[in-house]
Amino acid sequence: MSGRYRDYAVLVAVAAALTLPNLGATSLWDVDEGVNAEAAREMRENDTWVIPTFNYQLRTAKPVMLYWLQRASYSVFGVSEWSARLPSVLAVWLTALLVYELARRMFDRATGVLAGIVLVSALEVCVLAHAATPDATLLLFTVLTYYLFWTRHEGDSRRWWTATAAACGLAVLTKGPVGVALPGLVILLYFAWNRELGRLLDRKFFWAALVFLLVAGPWYGLVTAETRGAWAQAFFGRENLQRFATPMENHRGPFFYHAAALLVLFAPWSVFLLGVLWYSVKAARPTPRPPRFL
Repeated sequence: MSGRYRDYAVLVAVAAALTLPNLGATSLWDVDEGVNAEAAREMRENDTWVIPTFNYQLRTAKPVMLYWLQRASYSVFGVSEWSARLPSVLAVWLTALLVYELARRMFDRATGVLAGIVLVSALEVCVLAHAATPDATLLLFTVLTYYLFWTRHEGDSRRWWTATAAACGLAVLTKGPVGVALPGLVILLYFAWNRELGRLLDRKFFWAALVFLLVAGPWYGLVTAETRGAWAQAFFGRENLQRFATPMENHRGPFFYHAAALLVLFAPWSVFLLGVLWYSVKAARPTPRPPRFL
């Protein structure tokens, strides 16, 4: 256990060295940063935990988790660029620890430390840690979902259902349907790859759905009721369905945009991506299970 704590100290030290310097030195230069920080300030000023506003008009672009975290940060450290970005920094630190634990469980301790360092030193993660946006928090809850799934599904265990559902609920409070759609797709592909789709036909699904609704549902229900449906209509209609169908706010690009961006934003570690992909496909080939005897 002491070795694990030493590893934690190393990872937090590396993460702090990469994310804390100049955290509040620059203004909220990105449009989303300024809007998010002001929305959290207005929620604090209006003494509400339900309805987000910007310039005192209903804000429907994102759910509420980031505003809650920023409001808590303002309460402790005051309103500033530094405190608006602090939740993203802490989210990246916690994500690094989760990546360490997941890699340690899947491989070994050294791999866990290396995986955590790779994460926090990747260019995009450093950028996200310095941004007052919900992306670092979404990353945290998505990795938490994968960690809970992996550590609880082994040996045909059914313990993963409710735990991963709760983590998905937190992700949905952070950025909406993608918080459950992305990990849900990954888990579906995992079981399909291993020819275990039958494990999804489980009565535990209904308990997991209940847990998910208990985590994410209350705020969505309250904000919908208090705005007479205006927030839900704008968020699910315009901010999700319309954005999925049609590029908005000049967010256009060629079909290879994300692949090219990955090579740049995962620097300096992107030089290993092709090798990692080859090894992953090779290692992920399902191993035939021995027959079971009743």
